[in-house]
Amino acid sequence: VQSAAAAIDAKAAPEEATKAKQWLYSLGEAAANAAKEGDFMGIGGQRVSPEEEAVLGEIKTALRI
Repeated sequence: VQSAAAAIDAKAAPEEATKAKQWLYSLGEAAANAAKEGDFMGIGGQRVSPEEEAVLGEIKTALRI
């Protein structure tokens, strides 16, 4: 992820780089929100697990956004 962020920063204008990195992050968010975890027959549960939240935080840090 850090390599991708560096490549984007090197090749794109700052505004475009920010948009591209935000788009990449949104893909991770969409994947994390794709299904609930810990529910019973569709009741309860949570959209994003603590582990997924941690990974999303690491991705955001790596992308520098």
